[in-house]
Amino acid sequence: MSPEIRWIGSYLRKYKIMTITTIIGSIIEIILFSLPPLFVAKFVELFIVNATTEEFILWVMLFLLTITVQSILFYFMAIVNEYLAHRVTTDMTADLFTSLQNQTLQYHDNIRSGDIMARATGDTRILNIGLSPALRFLNQIVFAIIFTIGVLLYVNFKLSIILLFISPLYAYFIYTYAKKLGPYSDELQTDFSKVSIHAAESLSGIREIKSFNWESEDSKLFGKLSSNHSQSYMKFHIASAYFYPGLVIHLALALTTIFGVVLLINNELTFPELVIFLSMISHILWISGGLQWMSSILSRNKSSARRLMDMIFADNYEKQGVNIFDGKNASIEFKDVYFRYSETSNYVLTSINLRIESGETVAIVGGPGSGKSTLNKLILNLYKPTLGQVLIGGKEIQSYTNESIRSQISSIEQDIFLFSDTILANISFGNPEASFSEILDSAKIANVLEFVDKMAEKFETRIGERGVRLSGGQKQRIAIARALLLNPSILIMDDASSSLDAETEYNIQKAIQNVIKTRTSIIITHRLSILAEADRVIVLEKGQIVANGTHDNLLRNSIYYRRLFEEHYHLQPLEGGI
Repeated sequence: MSPEIRWIGSYLRKYKIMTITTIIGSIIEIILFSLPPLFVAKFVELFIVNATTEEFILWVMLFLLTITVQSILFYFMAIVNEYLAHRVTTDMTADLFTSLQNQTLQYHDNIRSGDIMARATGDTRILNIGLSPALRFLNQIVFAIIFTIGVLLYVNFKLSIILLFISPLYAYFIYTYAKKLGPYSDELQTDFSKVSIHAAESLSGIREIKSFNWESEDSKLFGKLSSNHSQSYMKFHIASAYFYPGLVIHLALALTTIFGVVLLINNELTFPELVIFLSMISHILWISGGLQWMSSILSRNKSSARRLMDMIFADNYEKQGVNIFDGKNASIEFKDVYFRYSETSNYVLTSINLRIESGETVAIVGGPGSGKSTLNKLILNLYKPTLGQVLIGGKEIQSYTNESIRSQISSIEQDIFLFSDTILANISFGNPEASFSEILDSAKIANVLEFVDKMAEKFETRIGERGVRLSGGQKQRIAIARALLLNPSILIMDDASSSLDAETEYNIQKAIQNVIKTRTSIIITHRLSILAEADRVIVLEKGQIVANGTHDNLLRNSIYYRRLFEEHYHLQPLEGGI
C-alpha cells in the first residue's frame, strides 16, 4: 500500500461509521444495480414457458420494488459519501494550515503563497472527488466483478471460464493504465500551482504593475502559464482517452456471445441463461466506461495527496523549550552569534557579542544590509542562530516556549502589516482581551485619535487589505498602538517612525518616553534626536559590531558612526578612536 493511500486512510479511520456505511452501502448498491439483468432473463423465461398473468405481475412488482429501493439507497449513500469526503478534506486543510503555522520562517521564506493556495484548494478538491463518488465507485467495480463472476459460475461454469481468464488481465491493464497517468497528473498539478502563484503575486503587486505600465506584459506572462496548464490538461486527458482496458471487456463480451451460441446449439445452455450472461457482461462493460474516469481521478488523487503530504510533513517545525519567560529579567545577550538565512547564502551577522541590560534603551544604527533587522528577528526567536547563542533573562532563548517569549516582546517594523479588518481589531490583535479603555490609552499615546476621530465609523472603520485605505504614517501609528497595548517587557522599534512627519514623530516620541524607560528597548533609527536619548548606541557594518557607546562619545570618536550623518549634519572634528 502506497504512503498516499495510508495517509488518506488515516483520515477515513476518524470517521469509521461513515466509512463503513459507505463501503457496505456501495456493495448493496451494486448488487441492486446488477439485478435488472436477472429480471430480464426471468421475463424471457416466463415468456417462453407462457406463464400466467399473475406470475408476470408478481415479477414486475418485485422489479419495481428493487428499482425503488435502489433509488432510495442511492440518494442516502450519495449524502453519506459526500459528507464523509467533505469532513476528510476539511481535516486535511486544517492540518495543512496548522503545519504552516508551526513552520519556521526559513521555510516560509522559500515557499510562495500561490503554491500554498493551489494545494489548499485545488489539491483538496481533487481528493474530495476521489472520496466522493470515486470511493463508492471503486467498491462497486470490485464487487460488481465478484458478484457477476459468482452469478455466472452458478449459471454455467463452462461459459464463466472466459470471464475468469480475462479478469486478472483486466485488473493488470487497469493498474498499468493508472500508473501511466501518474507523470501527467504531477505535471498538471504543478502547472496549476504556477498559475496560482502568478495570480497571487500579480494581485498583491497590482499597484506596482499599474505604476510601471506592466499590465500588458503581466497578462502575457499569465497567458503563457495558463496555456502551459491547458496543454498539460490536454496531455492528461489525451492519455486518459486511450482506455485500452475497455478492449478486454469488449473481447469478453464477443467471446461469451460466440461460445454461448455454441453451448446453446449443443443444448448445454438455455436461452434465458445466455441472456443472463450477455446482460451481466454488458453491465460490466457499462461500468468500465466509468472506470476510465475513476482511474484518471485516482491518479490525480495520488499526485495531490503527495503534494499535500510534502507540505504537511515538512520537517521544518519551530523547536522550542518548556521554560516560561515572565519578563522580570529582560536582559538580552548575544554570545559569538553568526547567522545566515540559508546554507548557500553569506553570513548576515558575524561574531556578534553584545549584552543589553534589563531596562536599558539601546539604539542600533548601520547602513542598508548591515544586519539591524536580522538582529531583532533573532531576539524574537523568529530565526535561530547558525552559530552561537542568544540569551534572554540569562537563559538561552530556545529554552523558552515561543508563546511566552513573544507575549513579552513587541516589535514595530518598518514594513507594517495590517489585517483587512477594523482599526479596533488591528490595535487589539496581540491582546484581544484588552478593554476598550486600554485600547484607547494606547491609541492616545500613538496619536491614533488624531485621524480616527475624523472617520465616520471611528474605531470600527475597515481599513482594507494590508491597510490600503490608510497612509503610511497612519499605519505606523496603529502598529505602535498595537505594540504598546501588549505592554511588553522588551520593545523593539525597527525604524518605526520612518513614515511619520516631524511633528507627529516628536509628539509620539515624547508620549512614549516614559513607556521606553520602564522596559528594555531596542530602537533602529537614524534620527539624531532619538539616538541622543538612548542609553547606548550600537553601530553595525557588514554584519559586525564596529562601535558601541553613547551618542556623544561615538560622534567624537567613531568614524563609522560619523559616516552615517556627516553628509546631512555639520559635525565637530573627530577626536580619535575608530
